[in-house]
Amino acid sequence: MGISRSSFYYEAKGESLLNLELMQLIDKQFLETPFMAPARWRDTCAIMKDIMSVVSVSGI
Repeated sequence: MGISRSSFYYEAKGESLLNLELMQLIDKQFLETPFMAPARWRDTCAIMKDIMSVVSVSGI
């Protein structure tokens, strides 16, 4: 055969709920401000990730 046994049985885990929520926030932010510089994107994403991790830990 042309494929390895491990490739045949591999099942992807998918994305975590936190990651899906972050991607939605990033999409929304990009649609509102497509002109934002990469450095501001980095800072904004870091802040959003911190907020989402606090929310997911505290169960808010």
